[in-house]
Amino acid sequence: MKHVKSELNVLPRPLGVTPAASLPQSPSAPLETSRQLVGNEQQDAFYFRSLEEAGIKLNAPQISAVRHGRGPILTLAGAGCGKTTVLAARAGYLIEVSGVHAGSILLVTFTNKAATEMKDRIAALPGIRPAAARAVQARTFHSFALTLLRHYGVQEEIFGESRAQHTVLKMLLRQNGMSEAFQPESLLAMLSAWKMQGSETTDLPEKSQEERDAKRVLLGYEAWKQDRGKMDFDDILLRAAALLRDPAVLGPLQKRFQYIMVDEFQDTNHLQYEIVQKLASAHRNLMVVGDDDQTIYTFNGARQESILEFDKVYPGARIVTLDINYRSDARILGLGSELVARNKRRRDKRLRAAGNRGDAPRFATPSNAEEEAAWVVNQLCQQVEEGQHTYRDIAILHRTASSSRAVFEQLVLKDVPFVQHGASPVFYDQSLIRPLMDHLRLSLDPRAMDALPSALGPLYVSRDAGLEWIQRCEQQQAKKYPLIHLVKWDKLKPFQQEQVKERIKLIKSLHKLKPIIAIQEMRRQFYDKYMESGDPSIFTHYKETMLETLDEFEAAVKNSKPWKSSSNSRMSSPADTGRWNLCAAHRTVTQCN
Repeated sequence: MKHVKSELNVLPRPLGVTPAASLPQSPSAPLETSRQLVGNEQQDAFYFRSLEEAGIKLNAPQISAVRHGRGPILTLAGAGCGKTTVLAARAGYLIEVSGVHAGSILLVTFTNKAATEMKDRIAALPGIRPAAARAVQARTFHSFALTLLRHYGVQEEIFGESRAQHTVLKMLLRQNGMSEAFQPESLLAMLSAWKMQGSETTDLPEKSQEERDAKRVLLGYEAWKQDRGKMDFDDILLRAAALLRDPAVLGPLQKRFQYIMVDEFQDTNHLQYEIVQKLASAHRNLMVVGDDDQTIYTFNGARQESILEFDKVYPGARIVTLDINYRSDARILGLGSELVARNKRRRDKRLRAAGNRGDAPRFATPSNAEEEAAWVVNQLCQQVEEGQHTYRDIAILHRTASSSRAVFEQLVLKDVPFVQHGASPVFYDQSLIRPLMDHLRLSLDPRAMDALPSALGPLYVSRDAGLEWIQRCEQQQAKKYPLIHLVKWDKLKPFQQEQVKERIKLIKSLHKLKPIIAIQEMRRQFYDKYMESGDPSIFTHYKETMLETLDEFEAAVKNSKPWKSSSNSRMSSPADTGRWNLCAAHRTVTQCN
């Protein structure tokens, strides 16, 4: 692999900013904690003293939020301002000070990891008995909704595996003669957005021909699930919300859950907010914690209006701002505050710094992802070598799944141990990238049978049925290129059989090309058309993300040499178990035995 330059021109200020310009800094936060702010003469002092003995010293805004009793409260929680501590401490306060039964507290968040952390935090609070900690319901929205459905007899299996969903939609697209009209990913994104508004599939728009075609396929998808007793994750929320419209169902839940807290409130969509509002409508004891400046899931239906308009939906609601940050240097907070202050629709807030002074922000303009990744990884390696930190002290945040690719490669090349967090697959195993990787694998090894399924998709051939036909023909007569069996499959039309021949011809040529030329040729001949076949007016967001990911794949192999087939080297996926190295000769991912 071509050597990647890692020495960037790192500057103390962005290009174009004069040395005379002062660096924005956030104001310093007061140092008082509950030790000074809660006197021993106060009735709840015992609770804060016990927290302090456990090392939990709350600041003034945190104390205000923890002490909140009945009624609605919006807690604006800036990054690094201790929102998880506040949520756990308030649960403890309700139990220990207010005498609330632990089982009447419902704490809802977005991930299983966050829910587990919340349970652990509550269980670790001083004075909280194990039985009380277990009684607090810390759930994800989906977990709560699924438990509700199961209680009322809903037995459908969860149909949540994306590849299986795509297979069903591809089958339906073929049956409706629309294999090239839409992409399964696009249709699912459209359906999910629609359901998260609380709308039924039968109400999908049908003003244009594209909308009518999409609706027909999606109604077929819903019928397929219903016939087989299945429901997907969106169905869980949609059906739970519908169930809560029944007073006989809602009443007992309102009576049971007297205090409701919602974490990461800025990420709630319309349907999730409806569920929360119904549960809290009888008593209005609702605490929501979030930050409108951190709303990043609008493409999944998240609405910052939930925070901006909370006190309009709940007149008289208290608003507490957790604005004391313990995570970042005052100069980093100052820069962030200056940037986000330009947003037109936001609740006014400015973080104050309470953390230790760290390094001043530095600015660099890397020419590409490789240069940026090399600099980042070299920096962390240097810090570890100098004894400033250990690897486990360091986290690398990246904007999108595609932008993680270059960093992952550098970590592997430098033999740096790392753990990937989040649900997204490693770059090379993403659904957009895997078919191209598998075409390249077939060019090196035409009989790589595990590469065939994702190669069938761009041929508009059913993966299950196509693979079954190939395997049946292979038992009778094995071929160097097993794809050739499709040419004699009577379920394919003549033009599809010709496409198979052309695809095999292309696969044979790929290993002779430079990797970037091979990828560009696949994109030119079939892949971009295959991936972009949806209606642009509906699927713009998805297509932009898709093209960004494919462009990142090209960048990954820009300086690579042609591939050479070898019995000791095979292309595979970094998602498999094992320790992975990037082959410097051709930038592929291989498993080390």
